[in-house]
Amino acid sequence: MEAYDAAVLSYAIASAAFKDRSSSFIGMSSLPHRVIDDSLTPPRDGESDMDSRGYLYQLLYNLEQMLMNRAMVQLSHLMEICSTKQSQSDIQISAPLDALLSELRQICKSNPGSIHLMQLQYEDSRQGVSLNTEIVCKTLADLFRLFGMLKGASLMKKICS
Repeated sequence: MEAYDAAVLSYAIASAAFKDRSSSFIGMSSLPHRVIDDSLTPPRDGESDMDSRGYLYQLLYNLEQMLMNRAMVQLSHLMEICSTKQSQSDIQISAPLDALLSELRQICKSNPGSIHLMQLQYEDSRQGVSLNTEIVCKTLADLFRLFGMLKGASLMKKICS
């Protein structure tokens, strides 16, 4: 623990010294101002859990917007949501993503080479293989609810009922 404290202290001292020296250089005013992180905590490797939750939130938000605009939802959109599973540490999020991925794989196995779409209306079925299974709909509705997107959850219920 002492080594960590010493490293943090030396980092803070070096950062403070650099700030003082950098302002006294001639011609430094013409360079763009560099934002210096004032945190004393050393940077962590990899993506934080909050970053991955934010990315998943953005993907779900985009999906919700597509559903609200009645745009076609392709398999690739849902697979991108599933791809965030590796970075999720919360079981409430990773379990539904596992179920969604498993169901999408099953749909693709039974209809290889077809176009897979989330059918927004009954008459859309002529355009491709439907992704509207009970598991896909329930899982997406659960994910929408987990992230507070109640409109998306209710849209999933309507689409798959």
